[in-house]
Amino acid sequence: GYESVLSYEDYYLWLKMMFLDKKIENIPISLVDVRAGEEMIVRRRGWSILRNDLYFFKRIYREQYITLNVFVVNVLIRFCIRIIPPKLTAFSYKLIRKFSK
Repeated sequence: GYESVLSYEDYYLWLKMMFLDKKIENIPISLVDVRAGEEMIVRRRGWSILRNDLYFFKRIYREQYITLNVFVVNVLIRFCIRIIPPKLTAFSYKLIRKFSK
């Protein structure tokens, strides 16, 4: 069921499954070990990454998986995160984690 949606293959598959009323669950163990830090933040920023974000969110909006409001909010958030300096991005992520607990 995977389709070529650069950087969003899993997310797109999950959306399609949810809209087909398929049951989705997390398994109780981690299968991937990801190091989050300054290097990851630097890799996940810039105009090319933002273009991927825009393409994906335009696609799922056109396919009616999300509303216009959700599209706009996601694009604005990603624009800020992809363009601001890495140190500010790291600080933003720390705040988000702190307040999402």
